[in-house]
Amino acid sequence: TIEVEEHSHAGMANAYEAGAAGLPCAVFRGYRGAGLASVNPNIKSITCPFTGEVLAAVPAIQPDVTFIHAQKADRKGNVLVEGIIGIQKEAVLAADR
Repeated sequence: TIEVEEHSHAGMANAYEAGAAGLPCAVFRGYRGAGLASVNPNIKSITCPFTGEVLAAVPAIQPDVTFIHAQKADRKGNVLVEGIIGIQKEAVLAADR
């Protein structure tokens, strides 16, 4: 079965970054007023203990494997990625392989 979970690009980027850092979740300003929390129960609200601001929180993503798009690679595992890389770096650092 395939599971689908709705996120914005910023939500995914923050979740991968939290996974790469070994954190349990990501906290950020995104999703305010977006309505995604109504279709994704993993989007929670959290109150900042320092400012009282209500922020969004999503669980960290730590995939077993991450696939990336690269222009060149060799058999030794060296990879060349050029141009806009998006969140590939965070996805790679969060993954086991």
